[in-house]
Amino acid sequence: MSISEIGLVPILLTIILCVAIASVAGSLTALLAQGAIRKYLGRTRMEHELKKIRNHCIICGYGRMGRTIARQFEQQQLPLVIVDPNDAAIASAREQGHLAIHGDMGAENVLREAGADRAKALVIASANDALNLMVALTARTINKSLLIVARAEGPETEKKLRMVGTDKVITPHFMGALRIAQAVMRPAAFNFVETSTLSTQFGLTIDEFPIGPESPLAGKSILQSNIKNTHNIIILAITDHKGEMNFNPPAGTVIKSGAKLILMGDRQSIDRLAEFTGIKT
Repeated sequence: MSISEIGLVPILLTIILCVAIASVAGSLTALLAQGAIRKYLGRTRMEHELKKIRNHCIICGYGRMGRTIARQFEQQQLPLVIVDPNDAAIASAREQGHLAIHGDMGAENVLREAGADRAKALVIASANDALNLMVALTARTINKSLLIVARAEGPETEKKLRMVGTDKVITPHFMGALRIAQAVMRPAAFNFVETSTLSTQFGLTIDEFPIGPESPLAGKSILQSNIKNTHNIIILAITDHKGEMNFNPPAGTVIKSGAKLILMGDRQSIDRLAEFTGIKT
C-alpha cells in the first residue's frame, strides 16, 4: 500500500463514523418527534373529551382512596375526571384509561378545566385537610348545585367543610373504626351489609331511584307498583322531598313525586326498572 493510500484510511474512517453518527442522530430525532407527536395528540384528544363531558364525577386526589373510588365509579360506568398535582398519580390514572388533569386541585382554572361547572359530583379524596377546604370552597363557588363529598382527617375539619358548602363529609378513621366494631359486635348484620353493598358474590347492589312527576310510579302505593314481584327488587326506604327517610315502608305507602326510593337488587333488575320508568339511576 502506498503512502497516499495509507493517508486515505483515516479520512474514510472519519466519513464512515460521521455517517453512522448522523444515522443514529436521525433515528433518535425521529423517535423524539414521534413521542412529541403522540404526546400532543394525546393532550389534544383529552382536551376535546374534557370539553364534551357532562354530568360526570370529578375525583380530586388519586392516592389509595382516590383509586378505590375510581374503581367503584368505573364498575358503575360513571364518567369521571381525575385531578392531582402528582406526576406519577396522573400517569397511573391515564394508564387506567381515565381523563386526568395535572395541576393544583384548589385552583379555579384547573377545576373549570375538569368541568366542575357541569359535573354531577366532586369527590375530594386528599389527606390534606387545608387543601380539601380550599377545593370545596372553590368548587362551590364555581357550581352551586354540585354534589361535594369530602374526606376529613381531623374531626374539627368536618364543621369547616360543611361551612364552605360540602354536602357530605367522610372521616376514614372514624368509619373504619365503626366497621371494625360492628364486625365484632354484630357479625351477621355486618356480613349482610358487606355482601349487599361490596361483595360481587351475589350480584346485589343498593341504589337510589328518583321519582319525577312523569314517572309511572308516582302516585301509586308500593303494593300497586308491584316492584318486588315484577322486578325482584326490595324497597328498603323512601326519602321524601325534604330528605326525611321512611325505613321499611308498609305496602300502602304512596310513592310521591320528588321522593327517592332506596332499592336493593341485582344491577340488571335495577337497570330494567330504570328503563321501564325512563329514569337513569
